[in-house]
Amino acid sequence: MTHKDIYTKFMIEYDKANVTSSYPSLTEYEVATVLDKAYNALIAQKITGNNVRRSAFETDTKAVADIEPLVSRSTISISQNTAIAQNVKSGALPSNMLYYVQAYLEINATDINGTAVTPMDGKTERELPVKLVSHEMATDFFSTSYNLPWVKVPVCFIEGGNIYIVHDPIKVPQDTCDVVYIKKPNTFVKELNTPTTGWNSYFDWGTGTAPAAYQFECNSTVAEELISLAVAFALENVESTRLNSKLNMRGLEA
Repeated sequence: MTHKDIYTKFMIEYDKANVTSSYPSLTEYEVATVLDKAYNALIAQKITGNNVRRSAFETDTKAVADIEPLVSRSTISISQNTAIAQNVKSGALPSNMLYYVQAYLEINATDINGTAVTPMDGKTERELPVKLVSHEMATDFFSTSYNLPWVKVPVCFIEGGNIYIVHDPIKVPQDTCDVVYIKKPNTFVKELNTPTTGWNSYFDWGTGTAPAAYQFECNSTVAEELISLAVAFALENVESTRLNSKLNMRGLEA
């Protein structure tokens, strides 16, 4: 599905598709802005569980299917951050990250004496999951003059666009980290009339196959939920009983 399809469906539900109604007309920019607002709100609802179904991300099949196209994995570089503690590594998070999901470190396989070994499966490296905790909890794992912790499961906290990972002070992981996150979706408001794109509409790209920026990443169910929520946002300043009817119908949707 493309952004143009969503725009057409939005205008149909807004009663503005080739008809004259009492609802205020919206420019393409206004529609794109409302759709972006609804899209971000819908993603937040599905991640946190603040929705009609009370289902957060990865709690059931639908929650996974709805957000799965936005789940990405990137490998980032991390380095020792002695300004915080001797057993802390930090690195910059992906610039397109919207919500953090999970992180994994890589650590060399060693025996009880710390000597590198080759396991039976031939893999000399192992992935180590990282647990997201609060800043206060992370301080309990810092290696200090009075504390030499055993960090069985590395922990992390996020600050200023960076991830800070507290690892075991003896078994030091490698300088890379795989971050799984919810990426920022394609926005409906785009940069138009630029030499690099040549786009002249927020919803119409001209001829040929739709560019990646005009593709709606999620499935059609999410698209319908997005349109319903966007219509509710567009109608919130209109004195009409249709708004209440639209909001009451939200309980009938997945």
